[in-house]
Amino acid sequence: MNVINLAGCIILNEDNEILLLYRPSHDHWELPGGKVELGETFLEAAIREIYEELGCNINIVNLNPVGDANFEEKEKKFYYVWFLGHIKNNEAPRIKEPQIFSDLRYFSIFDLPKNLSSNMKFLSQKIQSKKIQLE
Repeated sequence: MNVINLAGCIILNEDNEILLLYRPSHDHWELPGGKVELGETFLEAAIREIYEELGCNINIVNLNPVGDANFEEKEKKFYYVWFLGHIKNNEAPRIKEPQIFSDLRYFSIFDLPKNLSSNMKFLSQKIQSKKIQLE
């Protein structure tokens, strides 16, 4: 079974809340990000996906990922890499793919919605167990 590579960005606001997108077709909240295209690095994919989904440019805090996870969903294997970033120039994020996402919101990492994507469940566990630091 082939592994699908994914990359995304943990985007924090000034209150250290994390930005999530709601995907109604899956009834879950997820991190902005997506598939790594052929010839693209994980970092390039994360930056591109943020722009495609939110219409914002981001500053990556560290060029090294803050973490990663392997998981399976619907008989597919995924490898997800997380970067930490901030939106440049106080740009306002907006839903650029309304056919996929219906809402975006900032949440406290300690008060996340129950219906999270598999990826966000792993990320949340790693943050709360202090395996990932968001600084």
